[in-house]
Amino acid sequence: MANPTKILLADDEQTFLHSTADLLRDQGYDCDCAIDAKEADALLQQTEYDLLISDINMPGNGQLEFLNAIHGEQLGLPVIVITGFPSV
Repeated sequence: MANPTKILLADDEQTFLHSTADLLRDQGYDCDCAIDAKEADALLQQTEYDLLISDINMPGNGQLEFLNAIHGEQLGLPVIVITGFPSV
């Protein structure tokens, strides 16, 4: 049997973070959670992920520095960017 898809969720909103991880796990995905960019970066250095789902507005990503670093360091890693504070 193939290994499940490994997903990293990064969001400082704990309710969203853990409920989304639980929903994905129920569907057979292997999920890790990070509450800020620093923790997400540490996990990315330790583990190979198939997908990153990241909040835009979280500690350590105020000027998109985390997402910009991911773009340069994690070539080929698909990223889904989310936010609870949409604006133009």
